[in-house]
Amino acid sequence: MKIAQIKLYGAIEAYGDNCAASFTRQLTEAQKDADVIELHVHCPGGDVFEGSVIYNAIKESPTPVDVYIDGMAASMASVIMLAARKIYMAENAFIMIHAPHTFSCGNAEDLEKAAHLLRSIETNFIEAFCARTGKEKDAVAEWLKGDNWFSAQEAADEKLIDGIVGASDIQIESTEDDLKKTNATALLQRFEAIAKINYQPQKHQEMDKKALIARYGLTTVTEASSDEEIMAAIDAKINEGKAEAQAMRESQIKAAIDRAVAEKKISEQQRKTYEAIGNANGIETLNQVLADIRVQQAPITSQLTPKTGAEARAYWDWDKWQKEDPEGIEALAKNDPEKFQALYDAKYKKA
Repeated sequence: MKIAQIKLYGAIEAYGDNCAASFTRQLTEAQKDADVIELHVHCPGGDVFEGSVIYNAIKESPTPVDVYIDGMAASMASVIMLAARKIYMAENAFIMIHAPHTFSCGNAEDLEKAAHLLRSIETNFIEAFCARTGKEKDAVAEWLKGDNWFSAQEAADEKLIDGIVGASDIQIESTEDDLKKTNATALLQRFEAIAKINYQPQKHQEMDKKALIARYGLTTVTEASSDEEIMAAIDAKINEGKAEAQAMRESQIKAAIDRAVAEKKISEQQRKTYEAIGNANGIETLNQVLADIRVQQAPITSQLTPKTGAEARAYWDWDKWQKEDPEGIEALAKNDPEKFQALYDAKYKKA
């Protein structure tokens, strides 16, 4: 029986040796002549989407794939191992399981979408662990609360693996580059690297400069530029994009408020209040708030034609004349004695 060995050493990222494209090439090559493929794993996890492609490739491999955990299978790597036919673990190795993490920013809607994505990924994780171990969903869900480490014996007891092998049974070479990728500092930085929605490449791994320049549309650097110069150019591009997005956001907020003022939904004095709503919650929320406001109507009294002069005084009673124009009521006695008498009678004449 011919056995081919491939390995997954280091973090899973969107470029480099451990990206999905590179891994699937290795797997396809191993499938050509091997009867069984041994996948040796020493991985702290990484990009969940790249990891999902790796998981699917193993699951669909026409050649059986057996996983050997040489050091650790943490985070996304603990999910990838589930796709194998058999899982074996060195007696001094570890598995770490937790819920997917991300780093996200934006308005409330952006964060809600990120949370929805994380919950969907978490559901997929739970289903994969349940299928492998035969455990109930509630039991597996507990493994996703915080970082949960399993020794080889604990993993065997929980039916996460099929067997334990001695450290001396593992025969696979590690290059100096592999060791650089898995030093203690790098591991600590990568444990929470899963599901990086706002992905940025890590400096510690060799860059695919050509791909990064194309991906970010960089014009100030070339493939001959240093890693630091590439990273600085990416940072500048991201900051430029943020500035453009902020300018567009402010323009949209201003236009929405200008329209609301013109439609008399709000007053000019209320502008700052609605600007604050837009800046805090986004243009979509602001538009919804403004859409729910009815056009302001002037008070009914202000819609009546005001009465002035003699027309207004036609409605005055005796007391109103005495208060507002006592001299006028005296003139009324001479100029309109009937009106004067009617006012007097209404005030003093007994029924």
